[in-house]
This record gives sequence, C-alpha cells and structure tokens, in this order.
Amino acid sequence: MSLRWKISLLIVASVIIAVLSCSIVLRQSAARAEDDRMRSTVTEQLTNATAIFSETGVLTLNARIDDPELPKEARKSALKGQSVTIRSEVDGEEIVWAAAPIEVGSHTQVISVRASTKDSQELIGRIDQALLVGMIGSALVVGGVGSIVAGRISRRLTLGAQAARKIAGGDTTTRIADVIDESDQEVWAFATAVDTAVARLTERIDSEQRFTADLAHEMRTPLTGLVNAANLLEEDSRPAELVKDRVVR
Repeated sequence: MSLRWKISLLIVASVIIAVLSCSIVLRQSAARAEDDRMRSTVTEQLTNATAIFSETGVLTLNARIDDPELPKEARKSALKGQSVTIRSEVDGEEIVWAAAPIEVGSHTQVISVRASTKDSQELIGRIDQALLVGMIGSALVVGGVGSIVAGRISRRLTLGAQAARKIAGGDTTTRIADVIDESDQEVWAFATAVDTAVARLTERIDSEQRFTADLAHEMRTPLTGLVNAANLLEEDSRPAELVKDRVVR
C-alpha cells in the first residue's frame, strides 16, 4: 500500500473515531435530557390532575386511580407516601409513569398518569441519523483533503527517488532539492542533506582520482627511465635482466 493511501486511511480512521466518540456523548446527553423532560412533564401533569381531583372529584389529564397496568414498584412506592416516576413497557410500547398517593374517602389509593415515549424515540432516532450523516460527511471531506495533501507529499518523494536513482547512475549534477518544494520543510531539509552528502562524496572521489592520476604520472617517469636504461644494455646481459625484472615487479 502506498504512503498516500496509508496517510489517507489514518486520517479517515482518526476522524471516524473522534466523531463517533462525540456522537456517543451527544446522544447520551440528548437521551438523558429527553428522559428528564418527559419525567418532568408527567410529574407536572400528575400534580395538576391530583389538585383537580381533590377539588372536584373528577379525573382529568389522562389520570387514573389504581391503574392495573401501573408497575408494582411504582404502586408500592406511592402507597408508602412517595411520588415516583418510572419507565415500563405496555403492549410493546415504552411508557413513562408518574404516580402518587391520594385519599379517596377513607382509603389511600394511587393516582397515576402515563405518557408514551414514541415521539421521544423518534427524536432520538433523527438525532442518530443526523450524527451518522455528519460522521460520514466529515470522514469523506477530511479524507479527501488528506488524500490531496498526502498525494502532494508522495509525489515529491517519488520525484526525489527518481533524482536519487539518477545520482546512483552517475549523474552527480542532479540535485534532489531542485524537485522538492521548499514549502515542505521536512522533505526539503532531507533532500538538501542528501545533496550535501552527495556533493562531498563527489569531491572526495574527484580528489582521489586526481591523486591517483598524479601518482601514476610520478611513477611513470622513473620507470620509463629504467626501461630506457635497460634497453641500452646488452639484451642478454645480467644487468639488463635485473633491471627489467625490477620494472615488472
């Protein structure tokens, strides 16, 4: 996998994780706020219904006395003199209850009101959809921008690699920094360092080549003199053989 796609995938994954984390927190906050709102609504409704019943004896605002569908926990708490709100399911539908004790004649009974959470659940569902769309949109936008930026960096590295291969092929006049934009400070600094190293290595090679050439020239002159001196001697004489043997060595 190329560097461009690795960077793009890393950016997209980071965005998804960040947005998902924020979405979870936001959804929990929205659900908690909606639950508090519904409990407050049914509690206020129960308070008003209790006041009306105490004055007129008429049940209003969807209030009931000793509702058989009221959860047992809420009934027990109300009979102990407590006002309570609770969630439960009735026929597959989630309901929020508010219950409180009330005096009916000489008996203490339980008055309660209920409210469906259907609208609340639809609101939370719309929030989930909005968060999902936002997460996907953010990932696409940021991923696209990241891909473009990563592509520019990858392209410059590719050009730098091509220049490096030319240098390896013997073209020491090529400079990697020439194909790198100075705006990419880190990449340009790396290219400049490589060019400096290549320049110094080239200077050292040139110096060694000059030294070798000078040494060969200096050695060639006395050797040539020895060969010429040997030629002046008799071809089969012992001195001529010694001189020629020394030159060969």
